[in-house]
Amino acid sequence: TVRPAGAIVLSGILREQAEEVMSAYEAHFAMEEPVYLEDWVRIAGVRRSG
Repeated sequence: TVRPAGAIVLSGILREQAEEVMSAYEAHFAMEEPVYLEDWVRIAGVRRSG
């Protein structure tokens, strides 16, 4: 469980999976811009309150 204002960092995500993963988290997290390195993506976000 991530508390409100808590952060998550997701790594090891393939570039072609990034949009789907971000969509799954956007309802509960304010997502940052993804960081790309070749075919890999790092996604981070902060838990929304409420």
